[in-house]
Amino acid sequence: MLHLSTRWGFASIRKRALSSIKPPTPHDRLLLARTYSVDDWVVPALSALCERTTPLTLSEARQMDIEDVVLVSTVREDIRSPALQVDAAEIPRRIEAVQAGKLVGLRPRFIDVTGNAGPAMPVSAMVPPMEPVAPLEMSANRWVATSTRRRRSRISPEIVDRKVKALLNKLTMKRFDSISDQIIAWANKSEWETDGRTLIQVIKLVFENATDEATFSEMYARLSRKMMEQISPKVQDDGIKNTEGKPFAGGQLFRKYLLNRCQEDFERGWVAKETTAAAAASKATEDQAVKEANEKTKGEDESELYSEEYYAAAKAKRRGLGLIRFIGELFKLQVLTERIMHECIKKLLGNVENPEEEEIESLCELLTTVGSLLDTVKARAHLDVYFSRMRELTKNKNVNTRMMFMLQVSVTRSLKFLTDTG
Repeated sequence: MLHLSTRWGFASIRKRALSSIKPPTPHDRLLLARTYSVDDWVVPALSALCERTTPLTLSEARQMDIEDVVLVSTVREDIRSPALQVDAAEIPRRIEAVQAGKLVGLRPRFIDVTGNAGPAMPVSAMVPPMEPVAPLEMSANRWVATSTRRRRSRISPEIVDRKVKALLNKLTMKRFDSISDQIIAWANKSEWETDGRTLIQVIKLVFENATDEATFSEMYARLSRKMMEQISPKVQDDGIKNTEGKPFAGGQLFRKYLLNRCQEDFERGWVAKETTAAAAASKATEDQAVKEANEKTKGEDESELYSEEYYAAAKAKRRGLGLIRFIGELFKLQVLTERIMHECIKKLLGNVENPEEEEIESLCELLTTVGSLLDTVKARAHLDVYFSRMRELTKNKNVNTRMMFMLQVSVTRSLKFLTDTG
């Protein structure tokens, strides 16, 4: 409920969800606060992490922002210093001071050899005065090792995954500009990499959301277009060269990654659907029995669940249709070429004699999305072949009534459009 209310901007539901959540540990509370922008939880969670007796574990640190890890370590070191006496009430103030970039706020007390605390001593009195020194200026042509430059901003995949997922969950058309800018900023962290792995990870997360949430395909396609236009030209992949022997970089590299992802997901989708469909077929008798039992007890008791294979097959089908729609929206924004669209349609029409239901449904979805844009003079011959095969499918006895009606509607709409424009 917190996830959806945050994503869709339902303030009252979000407030109710927050009031019902009781994170078991301060670490869990901090992660929730950072993921869903619950500012009121941040300082109390950080204070609790600083006060507890055990330090941060490696697993906890990997899940946190690097700034939070440094902050907790710094404050824990300060409050456990034998030369300082710190009240628990001063810890939140110390955290806020460190966040603001200030190093003052605690009241250090001098401890004599007997262990008694003396009067408060200013920090300046504890350090001998130093003469002011002008900072060194970095020259424009200074030497920087390539390995050092590339490792400068290395970020763990776990942090990228958590941060970008949180931003994608907040992405709406109303907040598109501000949120998309932040997502692009994360993708641009590949500037210090030689293999573009952070950019690849961001594209993967966008694809997962786009295929799972087909209703928002147009929004995710707009995000992809904006990323292609605004990705930093310093982002490059030394392993992918152009015809001139230079590494792909910037928008050209983004488009290369995007095309590879489209092809991989499209081909992997068929394997996944075939595998899950076969597994679901083995449980078809059990699932049918559950369905009949649920219809008989509808409104009385809690419904029984179908088999895991049934839900896996349904997920594969949903993601497959979501991918087809997303590919169509990318073509409408000229991110993908017309040739790629024709390749997809040919793949979907490849089995006319014994077609799969998912193939027909995906074909109709794609033509509904991009059919009007494919009507060009040079493509008219291809369209005639497509419609001819679709008419054959409507007469195929292996095609069920639902798919047959879907094909007839698609052919009728497409022919009406071609007649009106042609």
